Formats: sequence, structure tokens, C-alpha cells
Amino acid sequence: MHGFKPNFDPPQRAGHKQGRFVKVVNPLGCLEYADGAKIDLHKELTGNKHTVELMPIHTNIMRHSDLHHGGMIIVDKSLKPQRGNIVVVRYNDAIVIRRIEKSLTHWALVADDPREEKLLLGEFADYQLIGVVTHAINPCR
Repeated sequence: MHGFKPNFDPPQRAGHKQGRFVKVVNPLGCLEYADGAKIDLHKELTGNKHTVELMPIHTNIMRHSDLHHGGMIIVDKSLKPQRGNIVVVRYNDAIVIRRIEKSLTHWALVADDPREEKLLLGEFADYQLIGVVTHAINPCR
């Protein structure tokens, strides 16, 4: 009895002549440039290394924005927040991750979870901007 022999021939592109193969991409090729130099993730993801911080995520309140408990966020302290940005703020002695929104009269921190109340930024709230979230790193589940 003959054993199974897998076919390792590269796949052929539909409609092309026999013998013309599709280039198969090395799945690990994304880790190296063509010349073999390694990719510096810190450089690729941060930009200004002196104002960037890596912070853990301890909540699922922003999960619809792909910020999940157990993941990490890259926070740039030098960026000025714009409407719709996700920011990290010290709000009444708690560190919160929210999307910043503006209504006609005030700025507010809004969670993706609709059960959470808006946190209003005004004269009676004690808050300090830590930075703007630029990237998220989530564990594979």
C-alpha cells in the first residue's frame, strides 16, 4: 500500500496557461524587509519615542473600537486630541480610555458601551489628558 504524498506545487492562477505559477508569499516574510533587515516595531508604531507610552487595557468598555481587556495601547502624549479620537484621561483619580466628543456646550468622554454614562469635561470635573491612543495591540484568542 502506498502512503499519502502531499502536493506541494504552488497554486496556479485561474485562466493562466499550464506551468505559470502564482508567486506564493512566505507567511514569515512580513517580519523581514527584502534585504533581510528586521522591522523595528517601536519605530514603525510610535514615531516620537520620547512622548509615547505603552499602557495595558483593563476593561472591555471600548471593545467595539478593538480595545480589549488584556491588550495594550500605544498612547502619544504629544498629540492634541481631535473630536472622535480615543484618549486616555485621568478623570477624578481614575485612568479612563474613552472617545472624546463635543456637543454644542461641552466636551465629553464617551464609551463604546452604551450602558456607561458620558463623562463631562467641565469646570466641576477633575481631569487631566494623558494622551491620544494611536495603536492597539490585542492578544489572539
